[in-house]
Amino acid sequence: IVKLDIEGAEREVFSFGDNSWIGNTKLIIIELHDNYKEGCTKSFFNALQSHDYSAFFHHENIFVFIEGSKKH
Repeated sequence: IVKLDIEGAEREVFSFGDNSWIGNTKLIIIELHDNYKEGCTKSFFNALQSHDYSAFFHHENIFVFIEGSKKH
């Protein structure tokens, strides 16, 4: 389980970081802060494109269950 609440730094983490770790976790719980920095939500969901996942919204948290990597 990975819990992220990084107050707007989501854009940098998911746009410019190494996101290979996503396939090694089953659940990401994240708060996205587009109100602090535009593009946080877009960069996060772009990083998930190579994975099969389900996302559920609960208050300020998004629960993302990673089901595996997509086969290309």
